Amino acid sequence: LRVRQSPPWDGMKPPDCSMGDFTYLSEDVLLLVAEVCSTPLAPKALCHLAAASRQTLTILRPRLTELRAFRAEAEALCSKELYNTTRSELAGIDELYWYTDVTPPFGSYSTGNPCGLTTAELTVLGRLLQSKSLPCLEKLYLDGNQIDDHGIAALMHSLGNGPRNHARGEGESAREVTLPNLKVLSLKNNRFGGEGAQSLFSATAVMPNLCQLYLMSNRVNDTGMSALASTIANGALPNLAHLDLDSNVIEDEGIKSFSSAISSGHSLAKLEHLSLNRNQIGNEGMRALALALAGGALPALVRAFMRDNPGETAPVKVACACRQPTTALYCT
Repeated sequence: LRVRQSPPWDGMKPPDCSMGDFTYLSEDVLLLVAEVCSTPLAPKALCHLAAASRQTLTILRPRLTELRAFRAEAEALCSKELYNTTRSELAGIDELYWYTDVTPPFGSYSTGNPCGLTTAELTVLGRLLQSKSLPCLEKLYLDGNQIDDHGIAALMHSLGNGPRNHARGEGESAREVTLPNLKVLSLKNNRFGGEGAQSLFSATAVMPNLCQLYLMSNRVNDTGMSALASTIANGALPNLAHLDLDSNVIEDEGIKSFSSAISSGHSLAKLEHLSLNRNQIGNEGMRALALALAGGALPALVRAFMRDNPGETAPVKVACACRQPTTALYCT
């Protein structure tokens, strides 16, 4: 760290901050530097900064105390992970599993986490994700944790509160990408509805390379689908290839919003698999989706699942059959 402004020391030698002399830094600047150094899984930089002088220790002591508490919370969270990943292993881990009553993707001898994740633990997880402490993470499974709207909001609020990128010159600075490698996010068998879905989709800008999103067996409704529509209309989730919304409570208005958003042909351009089994989609929703698909929406779509909905699937079936290449529709 060196001072880059013109030296205001009237011929005096400027402080050599690289050697630990931070006495010329204001408290505000010192706290900003501490914020950058406050990596939960690698606290040495902050400790060295605090130890530079008695003054820096006094200023940074509360931040050190906070970081110590956060590390303890992170350790407790790790103890609930399926494979008991230790805190020291998190920086290099590419898959994490917190689940309760569902079978993990590849099987396990463990019985999983019997209690689910609390809202406080989801907040800790969000802070870990936001702090870029998991740079290698590609797959995150949070199935069967009874996560409700408050839990999703806690997770995504912490995740979405990351630093903004002010270098783009836009009216509103863009959210910095904190999960560049995340490809799979699974939230199956939880309890969140429209508000939780809103919180989830509002944070998707920090995970631009997400390929698979599993939201089956929740309570996602038309409000949640409207949030998804707004998100994808703004260009989010550009690499999403698999979207599972089975067993929710989506009705006509939600599908109409979704269909309108994908009608441009640019939204979800890489989506290959769309699953909407066991919802409440009626005839209006079916016709809206069919019209969008017939107009070229979802150009990469290979498979669509519409089983066990009250609406007539014939319009969607015709639209899928007329596409080039055709899209396979599973509706019985």
